[in-house]
Amino acid sequence: MKSHILKSTIFVFCLLVLTMSLSYSFYTYQVTNVNDIRKTQVDTGQIDVDFATTEYINNLNIMLIKDEEAPTKAEHTDFTVSHTSSSNLDFYYFVSLTDLTISENFKSPDFKWSLLRNGSEVANGNFANVGDASTLLLTENGLLLNVGESDSLVLRVWLSETDVDQSSLYNGSFTAKVQVTAKR
Repeated sequence: MKSHILKSTIFVFCLLVLTMSLSYSFYTYQVTNVNDIRKTQVDTGQIDVDFATTEYINNLNIMLIKDEEAPTKAEHTDFTVSHTSSSNLDFYYFVSLTDLTISENFKSPDFKWSLLRNGSEVANGNFANVGDASTLLLTENGLLLNVGESDSLVLRVWLSETDVDQSSLYNGSFTAKVQVTAKR
């Protein structure tokens, strides 16, 4: 009987040591994971917008031009969108016109805009349906910018000359600010 008590005592003692060891290792595992979380790198994506001309489009004397003359005669602003040196995340960006002020006679299909990205047109439209909005989103689908890349953009606005009477377009005014916003 003494041998049975001795075996039971050894068994209970071993079971107790095993339970303590497993509890300690689980606790240490949890603490180690907390430390790993503190060392996790957070991805960042930051943009840099550099206007070669100006971020504002402001002309009280916009002249009528043919659509094919827009590349050389249209009002325009040139700018570059790029990653900052600390950026490590691709992102989509959107181009808008903000602080938009436009006279009623310029809310016309003949008052046009075009956005070029690296020499290719990515969006275009007119101001016929702008209404009373003070912001106009030019790129409904975001433009992807990969890490380490930059895009050269040109925004053009012009009054398109047609074969019909356009005297209603005289004495109009237009001001706007170009804004770039990013989204992952």
